[in-house]
Amino acid sequence: LILNSGYDRTMGFVTRCVGESHVPYPFCTFGPKLIAARYRFPDEATENRTISHHAYQTDRTDIPIHLDEGFWKESLTLRNKLLLWRFRHLKADFAYDHEPLGLKVNPRLKEVLAPIAAVIQDEKTRKWLRDLALELNETILDVRSESDTAYVLAALLELKRERPEERVFQVKEIAEKFKEIRPESY
Repeated sequence: LILNSGYDRTMGFVTRCVGESHVPYPFCTFGPKLIAARYRFPDEATENRTISHHAYQTDRTDIPIHLDEGFWKESLTLRNKLLLWRFRHLKADFAYDHEPLGLKVNPRLKEVLAPIAAVIQDEKTRKWLRDLALELNETILDVRSESDTAYVLAALLELKRERPEERVFQVKEIAEKFKEIRPESY
């Protein structure tokens, strides 16, 4: 719930009880989240609101096994720079555009990318973000086209093509057509 609502400033709240009082309090969940995971989210709504970076094993020897004090100092410096940028631009009048990248992509993807695009002024970076949006959208379409739901729809369309006069199909007919189209699912 936190991940599925946290992308929206107006709706990004969850209610939780704190302590022994059992009195519910609203918590704001709006804001970016960084999550390390080995697999895709099982929930498509969450996955589509995620910009994923897939890590891979490397043979590099310059990366320490354990993070040293230098890492934590650099991390703190970067965090402070990002916070300073946020304070300096807190009242900035960013032009919010519902089609910031001018692309026809998945609506959930737009929800994630619109706030990022609103603060990018460099055209080269905007082009990179547009390319990323198209790549992520293609991944979403590929995953959906391979889902069982897509194959059920394909089975229904095939039955309708075979018998255009029919208005109702039995579940058994749909299941048999599904099995015919995608036998590896059984």
